[in-house]
Amino acid sequence: MHYEYIALLRQNGRLPDPTTSHRADERHQPPVYYTTAALFNLPFTNTKLDTDYPKNPYYTATFQGNLNRFIHVTPQNAPELYVSRFVSMLFGVMALISIYLGAQLTLPLPISLFIVSLVAFQPTFLQLSATVNNDLAATALSALLIAYTTYLLQKEKGPRAYLLWGVIFALAMLTKASVVFLFLALLISCWTIWQTQKKGKTAVFGGILGVMTFLPLWSVWLVFNQMRAQDALGISASLPLTHLLTLKLPDFILLLPRMGELFRSFWLDWSPGMLGYAPWWFYIIWGILLLVAFTGWFRQTAAAVSQPLSVLRLHLFWTVSLTGGFLAVKTLMIRGVGFLVPEGRWLLPILPSLAWLAGTGLARWISPRQQTQLLKFAAAIPLLSAFILLFLFFPTLYPKAERLASVKAIPTTIKPANLTYNQQVMLLGLESGSLTVDEYTKIALYWQVLRTPTTDYTVSAQLLNFKDSEWVPLSIQNSYPGSGLNPTGDWQAGEFYRDQLILRPKGELNGPTNARLILSLSGGDHENSIEQNGRSVDWPVAAEVIVRPASPLPLPSASGRLISPVNFGGLFDLAALTHTFVGNELSVTLWWHAVADISDDYTIFVHLLDQQGQLLTQSDTIPANGTSPTHIWQAEDVIIDQHRLTVAPHTEMIILVGAYDAQTFTRLPAMQDGDMLPDNIWRHVIR
Repeated sequence: MHYEYIALLRQNGRLPDPTTSHRADERHQPPVYYTTAALFNLPFTNTKLDTDYPKNPYYTATFQGNLNRFIHVTPQNAPELYVSRFVSMLFGVMALISIYLGAQLTLPLPISLFIVSLVAFQPTFLQLSATVNNDLAATALSALLIAYTTYLLQKEKGPRAYLLWGVIFALAMLTKASVVFLFLALLISCWTIWQTQKKGKTAVFGGILGVMTFLPLWSVWLVFNQMRAQDALGISASLPLTHLLTLKLPDFILLLPRMGELFRSFWLDWSPGMLGYAPWWFYIIWGILLLVAFTGWFRQTAAAVSQPLSVLRLHLFWTVSLTGGFLAVKTLMIRGVGFLVPEGRWLLPILPSLAWLAGTGLARWISPRQQTQLLKFAAAIPLLSAFILLFLFFPTLYPKAERLASVKAIPTTIKPANLTYNQQVMLLGLESGSLTVDEYTKIALYWQVLRTPTTDYTVSAQLLNFKDSEWVPLSIQNSYPGSGLNPTGDWQAGEFYRDQLILRPKGELNGPTNARLILSLSGGDHENSIEQNGRSVDWPVAAEVIVRPASPLPLPSASGRLISPVNFGGLFDLAALTHTFVGNELSVTLWWHAVADISDDYTIFVHLLDQQGQLLTQSDTIPANGTSPTHIWQAEDVIIDQHRLTVAPHTEMIILVGAYDAQTFTRLPAMQDGDMLPDNIWRHVIR
């Protein structure tokens, strides 16, 4: 949406008209960042809008991955996008330089560099430095204005110096309206000159010149907005001022349960919320660091770093004012619609001042002789956390398909699939452990490109369980390879890829289950052909995958429980049995309880005899209709095993239950109450 603003500027040579938009966008935003990016993009022609690029139809289709909206976007076909990101990075560099210069006016070198590191390696700052947005520009101009105001205070400059102050403030306001609270910097500066320097005329004329420089530049924007959209401030789309005036102090109580979410969102949230949080340890590290740093301001020691009260007011009042405005907007959202989109990046312009307060506060814990060594150590904390996220955390969220050097890079332990799609792409096999209901699990897929694909194939994954005589889906996912980042249209003949599939099974199981993973490729205008091991197939079964319940299944109530469980071979117990008659069908349900991990497969038999002992019917199957073989059972598993027997009702029938090895037909020993059962069979009479 930010890119669209730049593209419209390049296409039309003027600011976009917000009244022509039919979707959420950023056309109401002030123009400084977008105009700067458009100027940097002058060498490029035929600029495309964001809607001109092929969309990823599976955007946000899964909890992890598919967070990119478009596919086939490269520096070659979208140079304006990458140049606009570069402009964001330049504003980030500008912010760091401004922070350093401002800190150096009142602080020694080690503390100044530590403050810069707190900003430079703050993950939200880093992330936005690599994206198209106006937050970095607002942060840079805020840092520049704070640094310049500090310079005016420390060097006791005359009124004419405030002409430049007005220009910088105007540029900041023309970048993002939320920096309006920076006007406090002018008031604090003038008040300080009046009170401490006893220069009333300098204070008054300086303030007047700052306003006189800022106001005409900003007024042009106000008039323009009023003419093009009847919205002078240009913020009605994101900030309803009239509604804010209705807030009352008790309303802020609504925000208290969400403060943790807002904190996390500010320190790292690379999405609109909910999807974008880092691991818990990351926020604990930052929380402890900030707590120690801010409490340093309460230390009253001779070694503490003293700072001019005016500079402290400058950073503190600006930070508190913007934070208060942000919290008011979020309170209004909760009160009005009942939910919260955190968007902590709104607070990014105060990051330079927040870092100044934290860095200076931390230095007050340290004696001057120790500052260089200890601040170097402290600076490593944000650096280390940023790199851990970069190399260990983010790759798991954006699992790009890895191009392998050759077939030798594929492990020999993969489960072979040998599925060929349209003679172009072959699924060699996969790596997968067991899956658990309601948990995300990664499955590695290994692809070979036989011929250069002619289309972007959709990889359709279905995890199916056979239950109640039909195949029931446990998980369905449709995506391009690499969670949309590596569509097959970019693959070339002879290449090998390792891709990742992330599945989250849902639904009810009868215990640990052997589910079938179906992997189809679809796309293009022609009918897709699938072969497995050289033979045409309709169902491309890639593998059987074990799926386990989130927790062991409960046993039935006392009415269905056996008085004493029957143990078979010391491996599993028959813990319960129920039966129901419907017409000529007797349904017998067995509840098995594994008492040990089992490595072999055993067949369960249920035989039905009449009162004379003659066999009426029988069922010899792998448990749970073949979906739960005993070799996948683990200690404490509970398995529901249903057997349907067709038989006419009798006044009395006998159910026989046992287990045997299908290879040798040897029955497992059956014991109840410590006694061996005859023929290793448990008998139950139905009357």
